[in-house]
Amino acid sequence: MPTNETPLAAQFCTFVMLAVPLMPASPGPSAPPVEQFREFVERATPLIIGPVRETLEGITPRLARLQRWWAFQDLLSVAGFDMDEDPYTELLAWALAPQTHPDSAVARQSAWLRRAPFFGGIDFTRPAIPRTQFGTDDGRPDLVLQYERCVVVLEAKTGTDEHLTRSGTGTPQTLAYPGAVRRALNLDATTPVYVVFLTRDGRKAANPMAFNTSFVEFCLTLTAALEEFQVSRLPGDLRYAYAMLFTHFLTRAAPAGADLGSFIQRFSNGEDRLHDTAFLLEWLNEITVVSNVLSPEVRA
Repeated sequence: MPTNETPLAAQFCTFVMLAVPLMPASPGPSAPPVEQFREFVERATPLIIGPVRETLEGITPRLARLQRWWAFQDLLSVAGFDMDEDPYTELLAWALAPQTHPDSAVARQSAWLRRAPFFGGIDFTRPAIPRTQFGTDDGRPDLVLQYERCVVVLEAKTGTDEHLTRSGTGTPQTLAYPGAVRRALNLDATTPVYVVFLTRDGRKAANPMAFNTSFVEFCLTLTAALEEFQVSRLPGDLRYAYAMLFTHFLTRAAPAGADLGSFIQRFSNGEDRLHDTAFLLEWLNEITVVSNVLSPEVRA
């Protein structure tokens, strides 16, 4: 095989090598074209299904968990909250607020921030009270969590890009807000102010020190925290309220092209789906897209 082959040539060579086992062992009589095609499909299917099944198996626990929190009716969408950043911020604050369910407050906040590089610097003994649309002299961060030894500032984006603050400094939001919040809270220079940039696809913030995360990851971490806390200890109406929130975020705030809602609804009897060849073939592309969003290597 040539060593200086182009990527396209390399892919073709790989295809040829994989196709060799599909060739007849001996010439023999020629079968009708339809029969030849059927035989080809039978031989090719295992080569396709194997990796797809392995991929789906890797995300099955997370899909199964999200399905347990699926409300099937996206009432928040009916109310017209689609991609509206201010209502989304209020929903995030409600989901994290201690008063929403005091017993699980520490578990919820720590689970959400567990993957942040600054996680070890937060004392979760006393959960923070979310403050939304926090006013400063250089913009209004969406949400602020003030802990005893640090402050976490969240900036959420649903459809727009990070923009410059409007006070005249011409600084991107995630770079301007740490200093602005420090001034607003009269913090000394030794108190860290961390930034979380929350978007549909987990894109990078202008601030290289920001923790970049997504709405789907928010759902994954909170569902894990609530189940670890024991769902049976949650009031029924509160459990359904969280289910409505997760259902909306997974349906409307997932990365573009990732139809998590339809996939989660189809993923009934998850373990059986691993052995359902028709399902794996029908949802081949969707499984790849969903795995990129839910893969344990990508999402905590």
